Amino acid sequence: MMANHRLAILTCLWLLVTSGFFLFRSSTPLLVWSDSPALSANLYGSYGLGPRHTFNEPGVTRQIFLEYFQGVTTTGYRPVNFIIHNAGVAFFSTPGFSPYLWFAVVGMIVGFTSVCMFLIARRYTRSDLTAILAVFLLLCTPAVAGQGWVIFSGIRTLDLLLICLPLLLYWKIVETAQHSGWYLAALCALLLVGPWYREFVGSVNILIIFLEIQRVRRPTPMMGLAGLFFLHALFPTALLKLLAFPNLPLQPVFALGQLGVQIQLGSASAGGSAIGQFLGSMRWRALFTLLVSLPPTMIALALIGYLLPSGWRRTGSSSSEVVYGGYVFLVFWLLVFFLPFLRVYTLQAHLSYPLIPFSILVAIGVERLWQMTGGQNHSRRILRYAVALILAIAVGDHFLNVYGSYRTVRGIIKGDLAVADWFKTHVPKGSIVICNAVHVEDIRLFSDGHIVPYWTVEAGIVELIRAVATPAKLGELLVRNHNSRNVYFLDVDYKFTPDKVYYHSHKYVRNENVAMKKIGLIHTTRVRYPYLDPLRAFIPGSYVLFLGAGDTENDFYHGPAQDGTPFMRELYAEYHVYQVTGTEVAPWDPNIPWRLVEESYKGFNILGYGDQYIAVGQALGPVDLRRLTPRMVNDFQARRGIAIGNSLDEVKQLVSQFPQVQRSDGAPGRVLVEEGYKGFNLVRYGEKIYAIPQGEGAFAIERIEKNDYTRWFSGGSLDDVKPLIDSSTSHK
Repeated sequence: MMANHRLAILTCLWLLVTSGFFLFRSSTPLLVWSDSPALSANLYGSYGLGPRHTFNEPGVTRQIFLEYFQGVTTTGYRPVNFIIHNAGVAFFSTPGFSPYLWFAVVGMIVGFTSVCMFLIARRYTRSDLTAILAVFLLLCTPAVAGQGWVIFSGIRTLDLLLICLPLLLYWKIVETAQHSGWYLAALCALLLVGPWYREFVGSVNILIIFLEIQRVRRPTPMMGLAGLFFLHALFPTALLKLLAFPNLPLQPVFALGQLGVQIQLGSASAGGSAIGQFLGSMRWRALFTLLVSLPPTMIALALIGYLLPSGWRRTGSSSSEVVYGGYVFLVFWLLVFFLPFLRVYTLQAHLSYPLIPFSILVAIGVERLWQMTGGQNHSRRILRYAVALILAIAVGDHFLNVYGSYRTVRGIIKGDLAVADWFKTHVPKGSIVICNAVHVEDIRLFSDGHIVPYWTVEAGIVELIRAVATPAKLGELLVRNHNSRNVYFLDVDYKFTPDKVYYHSHKYVRNENVAMKKIGLIHTTRVRYPYLDPLRAFIPGSYVLFLGAGDTENDFYHGPAQDGTPFMRELYAEYHVYQVTGTEVAPWDPNIPWRLVEESYKGFNILGYGDQYIAVGQALGPVDLRRLTPRMVNDFQARRGIAIGNSLDEVKQLVSQFPQVQRSDGAPGRVLVEEGYKGFNLVRYGEKIYAIPQGEGAFAIERIEKNDYTRWFSGGSLDDVKPLIDSSTSHK
């Protein structure tokens, strides 16, 4: 009877999740990032001439298998992932193939993952309902729901399945004698394939070793097997290098692809003492992102359930595990899959790995609190009603992640279609569009390859060859396509936060690096969706999680409603178009760091900027160098407030040619800042700027002290002095 009851639950759960995902994904049958750029590149390539791999092409399957097993890509050694990826690209590039078939297959994977998650959670919970709550918490997190739109360029639930299923097979092997050989073969197959799909999947071997230590507290053959496959996860190319592809590199996984890059970046960014280096290399944002992935009120309920002594009753547990040993394992699992991301965290989707044990732990804590409020006592009944109400709010809030993700993706695609239609209607086919948002590749896909996109950024894009991240590269592109292709800037704009504005906003529009003609605003994407948990109102805007897919979170504002509407989130972006009319690009890039070379050289501070030197007149007052546009630089140069040279000697020579007088007595020198402003010369002396009438001789501080000029004004900066001059001349 118990077996039939469990089978019924698993069947219903699988059917519900599979059909739910199918309906969810089919609501928007178009592809999203990161699937869409891969399809676009396959169809159109860099200049509208893609390779166009389809399943109608003879031998395409064999080509896909060989290409990715025998080579390492920039993202690492993930041959199984890239086989699925390229199979998806070929599938959606083949005329007549229905996307709904692919949606159904991915839906089945999501269904199987939910079943495995339920079976694991049920080992540690007292009821089926709590295990279902754990499944619900996992599936509705932004990391899983948002990434659920991606169906071949990294199926997130397949990662989770490759972690959960080996654990279930391990328990079958050690707890039952029947069919243990088949279970062992299946376990070995999964431990072999898992690291070839995603690097972190190999950490499941650590969990198996830990479970064995808990179970028998001595070395066992299972420990040896898990250790062997852990070595395979550490050196994923070793086996195939030995058996089939001798040209594969033999390197640890930490040195391959993007994982190796992130580890090096973490190490390079640290400085100071050993402890300072360690703490400085940590990406603490991962911790806060993990905590806000689940409803704050539900986490609070779980904490109460764990902290109150009466929540630690052990009676009534249906788990086959020793209760406290189970908690220790779940915490260990959480740490194993979370701590590495304190060094390599870049996307919230990465946190789906630790969210498996975290969801189970939160569900258990809520279950404990619920049991504590049971009983016939009047106060306990009131307390249970209160807990039930708070829990209902938390569950509703978490489910709204799915609705918010639906609204977000639909809004983004609607905007992409509108912008794509504008380009098809208003610009010639083959025009170059330089954009600061990575999803411009989606716009090309939806325009049927009408435009050729380039990016002002390098992170997260499809082809680095199409990145013009520096003024020099932009200039080369403009010269190369002069009189052959129209070039446009597509500025995807919103109120960028200070940590994003210099990289993610359109630097060439912001800094006016090249001559351009403004065409105007062509579309605004604005999506709003609600939340219920009142504690979410206290989450800083920078930690409001993006509910879309892939690397596009920096392309949009996503946070509290911009008009202040309570219990409302918003996604927002404006699309502005400019036609580039010139080819000369000012070599001014605010992303290049500044360094102070010499201070107070003849009234100028000299700074290094890349391989150039720039002298900024102290008379200009405080200048935000990151906000200097080429127009401002030209203006300051005309006023002799800035000098630019290719060497320190050159810039000093330029400064020396500016009109100025040096005092031999050590008194502050005088620097002519501006000549002839409404009949006045503006002179910097010490910490002040003095305005003296033209035609009354040179500036002398003694004459100021004796009030020997017919009129004179002083202030700490030009902005202080010029209004005084304006006022005096208007009254004259």
